[in-house]
Parts: sequence; C-alpha cells; structure tokens
Amino acid sequence: MGPFFGNFALEIAQAGLSYRQGPWVLDVGALPAFDVVQSPYSLFVNGQGLSVPGVYLSYEDERFNYSQRWLHLGSDSDYGWSDRGAVIKTYGVRWGELRFGFQDAAVVSGVVLDPLDVLLPAPSFFVQYVALAPGRPWTQDSSAPGANKNSIMGFYADYQGSHWYAYAQILVDDLNMNRFFNPSGPQNPDKLALSLGGHYDHERWGRLGAYAAMALKYTFQAYGHTGINTEYGYTRYPATAYRQGEDPWQLIEMSQNMLGYQQGENDLSFRMTWDHEPWQGGGVFGPLGMSSALELSLTGPQSPGNPWHQYLDWKESVGGQDGVLSTAFLDGPRLRTRLGLTSSLALPVKAFLLCADFQLGYEWHRMELVDVAPPVGEEGVNDQPLLVPGENGGFFGYLKLGLRYALSL
Repeated sequence: MGPFFGNFALEIAQAGLSYRQGPWVLDVGALPAFDVVQSPYSLFVNGQGLSVPGVYLSYEDERFNYSQRWLHLGSDSDYGWSDRGAVIKTYGVRWGELRFGFQDAAVVSGVVLDPLDVLLPAPSFFVQYVALAPGRPWTQDSSAPGANKNSIMGFYADYQGSHWYAYAQILVDDLNMNRFFNPSGPQNPDKLALSLGGHYDHERWGRLGAYAAMALKYTFQAYGHTGINTEYGYTRYPATAYRQGEDPWQLIEMSQNMLGYQQGENDLSFRMTWDHEPWQGGGVFGPLGMSSALELSLTGPQSPGNPWHQYLDWKESVGGQDGVLSTAFLDGPRLRTRLGLTSSLALPVKAFLLCADFQLGYEWHRMELVDVAPPVGEEGVNDQPLLVPGENGGFFGYLKLGLRYALSL
C-alpha cells in the first residue's frame, strides 16, 4: 500500500539495544520477547518471540524474580485506531528448582503509556483502582483517555530438573462470580486460558517437548457495549483485518496479532516438538541444527477486533433481542481443524548460518472473513469482520530460505 512500496509490506523486524549485568537485564527497542515459562503456548507473551517496540527490565536471583515489559502498540493510526500500549509484569519466588509466581497485564487505549503503570512496580490493576479512587487530591478522571484499562492477571509454576522441565500457567480476564454470589442474576461469560507442558533433554538426541493449551471464547477481546468499542483487547492490533477505502480486507494473521497465546481465543491445541541444538558440540547430527513440531488445533469463531463478536453487548444481541451471552468454548456449527508439521534446519559455515524453514499441513473448515452488519446508528462499534470456520478446507504451508552473518566487534 502506498506509492513507494507498491504491493510490498515493510516492517522493522528487529532493532534494539540489550544490556545484561549479573541478575539484571534491560532491553530497549523491537527485540524478540518471551514469557517467563518455556513454552510455544505461553499465555502472557506470544511464544513465537514476536518483536514489538518497547522496554523490558528484569531482575532474577536464587529466590526472587521480577520483570516489567512496556509495549508500544501503535499511535497516529491511518485506519482510525486508538493509540494503544500495554504493560506486562511478572512476580515470582523460587525454592530450589521450583518457581511460582503472579502475572499481571494491562492494555490501555487512547494513549500509548500510563506513566503510573511503568513507574510503579505494583500490579497494574491495583495502580488503576488507586488512581481512580475518589477523595484524593489528584483523582484521575474516569472518562479521560487511558483511564480505563483492560486488566488481565494469572499465575504460573514451573520446575527445572536435571534433564527435564515442566510448567503450568493460567490467565484470567474475567470470571463469572455471580454463579456463587448471585445465582439468579445475569451470568457473564468466563474469560480464561490454560496452558501446560514441558520437555525432556537427551544428550545425543536433543529435546523432546509436549504442550497443550486452551482459551475460552471472548478471552482476549476488549470490553464493549452499545455505542462503545474500547479497542483495548490483548492483541497487537485492535482489529481482525484492515483495509484502505474500499479495498478488500487484508487479514492480520492470528499468531502475529496475539500479545499472549498465539492461537487466540476459542481454541484447543496440542503440540509435540523436537529440537537438536547445533551449538553444543555433540549430538548425532553434529553441527546441524534441526527442529520439528507436529500440531493439532481445534478452533471456533474468533474476533480479536470486536468485543463480543457479532453482539454489541454481552446482554444485548445485534438484532435488539434481549439475551445474555454465556461461557462458550469451541462453539458454532463447525470447527476449524488444523494438522500441521513444521521443520527447520540451520547449518553454520564459518561466520555464516544457512537456514531453511518448512511447513506443510491440512485444515478442515478453513477460516473465512464474515462481515458484521450492526444496527443503524451503531456503525463503527463492531465493524470488524469475524473469523468463522467455513465449508472448505485445503493444504497450507511455506518454504523460507535465509542467510545470517554475525560480526563480532
């Protein structure tokens, strides 16, 4: 898009500065980010190691770990999107090889940064409620841009053995507490995700891993109701797709859009992995680095750009009929079923690294973009298309070739 690039897209993949001293780590720029747990299905930070501009600070010793990541999610959008930012914090304690901790994330729209989230190491949900508390000399205006945030929290536990590693992680955006305190009242949908797995290391044959994860419908979406889309979903972009003018929709790949769980909402996935590290000097394949992953995923309708899919409110349908949305998981008449194999090769040749990546798979009921037609007067609220499993399927895959050169100064 644009007269300079024609049909090509241009993006800064990686650029930044890193500083490491003892237990301290400081990263500034767009550098690959990973969660505290070692998993492709990590829930708070996308397990693919996406590069999003921001600042990362962490401290870890034998008993305690803390990290804080501020992400610049975008500003001055040509598509009319709100300025957005996110802060992710992790607190943990260690007993020998066992770690246990709390994670907290807040996405803000209308501004790219709330200084209090970054300057105060307290959980962001607590910082938000204190800032909005009445009666203080400086109470924040609840209607000001960025005053209301999407607060997400969760827990993790992991154990690093001599040759193996295991973890469990939970993410919670909202729970229906009325089932306990007000059973006769409206029951809002639960919004949570779970992940567990681990790996085993063999001196000659490499690392074998197994992982499983799931996320309920609506989990990573922004809050919204009639006339309002807050655009603070737990995604890199507040959209499912984008376009300029009357151009066709350009899909934003789900795995590239999610800040956390790469598969997105309304999903159940399983993955088996194998990795042979070429830099250890051993192994049956010598200097050749190899990795493979076999994945099976089941996915229902998804909508990272609309708060409640085709509905304007969790208590009101688009057609104006009264109704209450309930907790949903793998719903809909069809599910996209995807089975895929991904493999990578890396061969060091002096100062160069030759790389090849390959993927091949098949999916049943491939996702389709379906337009939402909100009622008259509500345009711009749920105006993003939905991803819905269709009737057709087919093969998918790619082949990537690369050459890397490392220069030491």
